[in-house]
This record gives sequence, structure tokens and C-alpha cells, in this order.
Amino acid sequence: MPEQAEGVVADGRSAGEAREEVLRVEGLSVAFGRASERVALHDVSLSLRAGEVVALVGESGCGKSLTALSVMGLLPPEAHVLAGSITVCGKEIIGTPERLLRRYRGSAMGMIFQDAMVALNPLQAVGRQIDEALRIHTNLGRGQRRDKVIALLDAVGVPDPTNRLRQLPHQFSGGLRQRIMIAMALIGEPRLIIADEPTTALDVTIQAQILEVLKDVTQARGTAVLFITHDMGVVAEVADRVVVMYGGHVIESADVVETFSTPAHPYTDALLHSVPRTDSVRGVDLPAIPGSVPAPGAAPAGCPFHPRCSDATQECLTMPPLEQVLPDHDVACWHPHTSGRSR
Repeated sequence: MPEQAEGVVADGRSAGEAREEVLRVEGLSVAFGRASERVALHDVSLSLRAGEVVALVGESGCGKSLTALSVMGLLPPEAHVLAGSITVCGKEIIGTPERLLRRYRGSAMGMIFQDAMVALNPLQAVGRQIDEALRIHTNLGRGQRRDKVIALLDAVGVPDPTNRLRQLPHQFSGGLRQRIMIAMALIGEPRLIIADEPTTALDVTIQAQILEVLKDVTQARGTAVLFITHDMGVVAEVADRVVVMYGGHVIESADVVETFSTPAHPYTDALLHSVPRTDSVRGVDLPAIPGSVPAPGAAPAGCPFHPRCSDATQECLTMPPLEQVLPDHDVACWHPHTSGRSR
């Protein structure tokens, strides 16, 4: 049997209470380039407990996926960590050798990518791809592994799993391929799942099914889920807490209900105003946030959102700290909204 990561048993679980902290990111800063001239993440901090779903939200380019790749130890070669700490099940990820990180991936943490057709090997049967984590992290025999793969495919809603595990990815629909990705991430029973916009390419009906499968399976196992998305409708469906990012900064963190009822940061408020409504008037433009997210290294001084913010003042040329404005509700803004939304 391959050596297990210290403190992590074969199924990815360690001793402790059901609601123990699974992930903690503290003061994470990541830059691109040898001279660190393009800082992409600035002092990012967040945490997840067992059984909790935290949605990491923001427009494309805000730093969501880079945060996830940092947690998995999968930063691209041109990126490097400037400062900070990432612990999964109490074990530090930053600075850990690759040979040890391989033990954590699949046993302590797993990832669901957004494009299953790209993530899956087109030349290998899906059953063998799902089985890989069991071959690496356990000493189960072939028959035991096969039974476990079939059971999990059935749990995530793949019909006729006994026969379909021998098929190639192109023989499945988009929705079924995404179910296979979920099975791949869960087969080693990790404590942490990172889901990087796993329903983006799916139609609304299939998206709802995939979200339901993910919720059911992870809740049954007490798995912590970091759910990355820009879709606030999905956030309302799956999240317990919401962490909002902009320009590589965490700018707001709150319970999901409070995020929707009392968004404190103008950017969060603008995101929610931009969600299309069923009572929208034909011929009237949908609300939109003017401008675009700054590229790494090109952010303005101070709060990165201030060029797009109607509430901006001279004070916003200095970056505000992330501070509590309501119980369990933190925001980085000099002019936070705390009286609820009006739409």
C-alpha cells in the first residue's frame, strides 16, 4: 500500500469532530513573474468546516480559480506564493514537496473542474479514470475497487453503471460527464472538495440535477465544499456562506442569507442587482456593472473596485481593511451598506 499523508487515513479522513475545520487560508498573496510585478492575490483569508459549503464568487479575473489552484498546490510555473499559509486537515500545503502533495490530492482534497470533456482523458475508460485514486491511495483489490466505482457512479446518477464504466468520455452526454467528474473527486472520500464552476457549460435543467447530486453526496459524507462560481442563482441554491472576491482581494464574507438581504460592499450589491429578474421589462436594458476587472499588476491604488463604484470618495484611494460590520459579516469598504437592499 502506498504511504499515506501524515495524519490522513486512506479515505482522506482524520480523527476529530464532525464540524472541525477542514481548510484555512491565511494571508495568501500570489504573484506572477520573477520580479513579482503582477500580484494576483492580496492577503486572501478564508476557512471551511466539515459539512459546510462556501461559495467563492466574483467576476472572471477576480482570483477565484487562482485561490483554488493554490489550495491544491497546482499553481502554474510562472506563479509563486509571496506570503501566507494554507492548511488542509491541519497540514500545511505551501512549501510541501510535490511527492507529498500527491498524497493529499485525492485522499484529503479533490477538485471538480468546469469542463469535463477537457479534464477527462478521451482515450481511457471512465471507470479506470475514477479508479485511479483508489489504486494510488488504498490497497483495495481490483474487485473491491470496481464495486466501489460502480456504487459511486450509481450514487451520482449514472444509469447502468456496471456497463458504462467501460465506455469512453465521448460516449456520455455533458451532464453525465460532469457526474463522472464528481465521482472522480469523491472516490477517495476527501475531506475537502473544490468545485470550480462545475455547471457553467450545462443547461438549466441539467445544472439543477448536478447541484442536487453534489449536495446530496457531500452532505451524506460531511464533506467541506469550496464552490467557485459567478452565478448568484447557484450561490443561493448551494451555499451556507459566501466569500466575495474582487481584484484578488476578499472584500466581503457573510452568511448566504445575509449576503442576499444585506450586502455590505457596493460590489456585492452591484452583482446582485445584475442578476436577471423574471419581472424585467421588455426593451429595458438589464442592469450591468460598468467597466471591467483590473488585470493582475494593473489594479488602481486603494480599493480595486473604486473606478467602477458610485460610492467612491478620495478615501477609497487607500485599501480598507476587512472588518466586521455586522455579526459574522466582514467587509473591506470605507462606505459599507448595512441597511439592506432596495430593488
